[in-house]
Amino acid sequence: MRAPADGRRGDDGFDSSSFARVVVKLGLRMMLMESIKTSELSQAVLPADTAWLFPEYAFSTMDVQSCRGVIIERVLERGSWQQASWLFATYGETDVAQWVSRHGFRLLSKRSFALWRLTLDIETFEAPDWAIAAKRSPESW
Repeated sequence: MRAPADGRRGDDGFDSSSFARVVVKLGLRMMLMESIKTSELSQAVLPADTAWLFPEYAFSTMDVQSCRGVIIERVLERGSWQQASWLFATYGETDVAQWVSRHGFRLLSKRSFALWRLTLDIETFEAPDWAIAAKRSPESW
């Protein structure tokens, strides 16, 4: 028996939405980790192809450590897989996951936040009341 299309459990106990999440998560993680292994980018300097992500900054003076937060935010939100590979090779999966858990709800779009929560297996995250209210009704700003 097939599970209902809406992801509810069928008579056989199979939850298709949970299965789909696991498949997507594993696929994303495998793609990301494979690209990190094949990446030969320097970790000490921002890749030149990320300059467009920081139009309001003097790109040549940006430091990987002092600009860590904005670099993580911009690459996770709008960067390519190659740029994401550089990000994870530079900061490590644990640090990026901690950033997403702490700041992702506020600083990433709903779509990006959902993607990276799934990819990095983040179940708990910080979401201040004011940020929750703002996400519900963005026109209130």
